[in-house]
Amino acid sequence: MRANRLQHYQSIRAASVIALVLWLVLFSITAQAAVDARIDRSSVRLGETITLVVETDDASQPLDIDTSLLTADFHLLDTRNESMVSYTNGVQSATIRTLYVLEPKHTGKLSIPGFKLGKLSTRPIEIAVEDAPAAAAGEPPVVFMEVESNTDRIYVHSQLALTVRLYYRYSLTEGSLPDPRVEHASLVKLGETSMNATRNGVGYRALERVYAVFPERSGELIVPEISFLGRVNEPSNKRGSLFTPMRNRGRRVRTVSDVLKITVDPRPAQYPAATDWLPARQLVVNSQIKTAKGGARVGEPITRVIEMKAVGLLDTMFPEISWPAMDNARVYPDAPESVSRNSGQWVTGRKVHSFAIVPENTGELLLPEISIPWWDTVADKLKYAVIPAELVDVLPALGDSAIPAEPEPVAVQELSPVKPSQPASMPVDALTSQQKSWWQILAITGFTLWLLTLLLWWFNRGKSVQIVATSSLRQDQENSLLEFKNACNKNQPVAAATALRQFVIRELDIADGLSGLEKHCRLEEFDQLAASVEALNKQLYAPEQGKGTVSWDGKAFYRQFTSWLKATANTGKSKTNSNTLPPFYPE
Repeated sequence: MRANRLQHYQSIRAASVIALVLWLVLFSITAQAAVDARIDRSSVRLGETITLVVETDDASQPLDIDTSLLTADFHLLDTRNESMVSYTNGVQSATIRTLYVLEPKHTGKLSIPGFKLGKLSTRPIEIAVEDAPAAAAGEPPVVFMEVESNTDRIYVHSQLALTVRLYYRYSLTEGSLPDPRVEHASLVKLGETSMNATRNGVGYRALERVYAVFPERSGELIVPEISFLGRVNEPSNKRGSLFTPMRNRGRRVRTVSDVLKITVDPRPAQYPAATDWLPARQLVVNSQIKTAKGGARVGEPITRVIEMKAVGLLDTMFPEISWPAMDNARVYPDAPESVSRNSGQWVTGRKVHSFAIVPENTGELLLPEISIPWWDTVADKLKYAVIPAELVDVLPALGDSAIPAEPEPVAVQELSPVKPSQPASMPVDALTSQQKSWWQILAITGFTLWLLTLLLWWFNRGKSVQIVATSSLRQDQENSLLEFKNACNKNQPVAAATALRQFVIRELDIADGLSGLEKHCRLEEFDQLAASVEALNKQLYAPEQGKGTVSWDGKAFYRQFTSWLKATANTGKSKTNSNTLPPFYPE
């Protein structure tokens, strides 16, 4: 009995072991089948697409295949990720999939290889690709392209107008039209429009893009073929898989444009060799002169603005304008401003040059003529844009007006001695001769005292006027120096230059302002101060130039100027009388 029972237990144990082994085998098979790969159809025509689906029910399993294994036989057009969650008898399960849209590159038996994903692998898949059916005779194409230019021959750096049109009979569900890739040229997209068009009696929708192409060297310019890849939603289209979410996206279509070749000529031999090449359809040059309110004055900048506009030329292709040297003025060029705008089929470039001209002498200042050569690409000939010379009347600097002469003292006329009139008929009781003598003495004494009082008043009045004038002059000098000092301490070049200009004109009798002061310092061999004055001028009239190469330290400049002022006062080198200098120098 006991033996039977032991045998029974051993049988149960053996069955349990067998069940466990079978369960492990089944689990291994399930694990190896956790990744699956399939396609939506196994037979397609050239130009059609298939969808490769790679899926798993393990959320931790990566599904990124090595797509480089597909490039020999397929175009990879699209990639998507999806996940689905379901419940069966209260148990949750998840399915994760990645979808790859492929287009065969050629006909024949093609193979999608197996992919290794971690420790798992997918099985290889074969697909049959047949030729696309020939279009019926006379059947219009579903999509096609046109590429055209405004000319087949242009000059280097001039604009070629390039137009690309895509025609399609049915609505596009997707598509990608790339821009042309032109070597050795600059390409600017000017615009894009949609329109209706008719070709060979068939209605199309058309997408038109306009480009500006600027060849960078002479020779042959090649616009290579442009390829369009997309989908159209044909009314009879019923293709698609029952299980792929990418069904009903339309039929895949492809079209390629023709290659366009353009001859690019170098600049003509008759174009001036020493000047910049400037080809354009049209060039307009304008000039404007700006002066301070009240007219141009010595030491104050005159601004001459030159604007160039060219049709068929980028703003980056404009030449720099060089200003001729001037003997009686200094010229400070400002940084030019430029921009390009689209005007339909053509690019319009604009560049503005500004020059600050600082007169050094009064009288007429001649702003020279400027001539800019350019090549008219429409008329195919050399032309010149001329900015005529202009005369500017330069007035003295503010504060340099003539000092009014002191009023001449009123001449005191000598009074001729009063002659006593002939006595009239005297009455009987007339004055005695002694009384007449006393009266005459009193009259002469009174007149003498009045005359002395008048002379003393005139003398004291002149002295008072002189004291008041001297005091006022010294106060003006002190105020100018204080304003100059404050501006220098705050490092304000404009305010410092204004105060200094007034001081050197009024007090030091230097008519040309800052320019005259610089010359004066160089003559007296004060080169350090002269260089500082020149730096101040550049800060005022050429800020862009001064930022990188010239700096101005207001406090150091003030110390240099006051040191020079003291030195010239002590040595007598200054043009001014020492009495006109202020009695102190603010530190």
